[in-house]
Parts: sequence; C-alpha cells; structure tokens
Amino acid sequence: MFENLKDDVLFLLKHKHVRIVGGCLAATGVLFGTGVIQAQPDPYHPPGMDFKPVGYYKVDASQYGMDGVFYRSHPDVTKSVKGLYPANGTIVYGKEPLQHPNWIIADNGYWLPLSVDGKPCVTKVEGR
Repeated sequence: MFENLKDDVLFLLKHKHVRIVGGCLAATGVLFGTGVIQAQPDPYHPPGMDFKPVGYYKVDASQYGMDGVFYRSHPDVTKSVKGLYPANGTIVYGKEPLQHPNWIIADNGYWLPLSVDGKPCVTKVEGR
C-alpha cells in the first residue's frame, strides 16, 4: 500500500491532517508541534484480524445500473465514502477479512462489498 512511504508521510504532515488507513490497523491522529502522532486503533482493523490470501478483484455493478461501487469507511453498506468509488471494470487489489464475510479491504484501506442484496458487484479475479 505505501509504495512511497516518505512522500505519503510528508504530504500528511504538510497538510496538518493525518489519517492513516490500511493493512491490519487504521488510525486517526492529531499532529502536535513536536511531530508526534497520537493514534487510536480502528475497531474494524484490529491487530490479529485474519485474512484470506490477498488478490485482485474486479468491480462490476452494471446489473444495478450503477457506474461502480462506492468505497465504505467500515464494513457497513451505510458507510459510503461520498465521491470515491472504483468504476465498473476497475481491478482492485485487496484482501478478505475472515471476521467480515462478503467484504474486502482494498489496498487504499477502504472497504468494498462483494455483493449487495445477494448479487455480486465485486468478484475475485483468478490467475492474477
């Protein structure tokens, strides 16, 4: 996820807004004058969460008449991140937490449902 960690951290520090999300731990933080970040664990990314192996997933919500699937801040269909979604046909890299069936955590730290109302909208791409 953090392919260029130094640039990511510098960006967050520069804009005085710190929200680190990803992997098994998500945290929100407050930047103090000393440069110390005070973090709080996110209950949906607790240490020790078990995952199926990471993989690639294809987004296709066309059967709903939608252009894509909104990311969620938590594994809850009501927690959409407004204006942020992968379009149909997009390949997303992520992992499936065993504690939250029917959901994946994408490499950007946001959640996507694998299906809505029993119809698939994000499917695993085999062989990648």
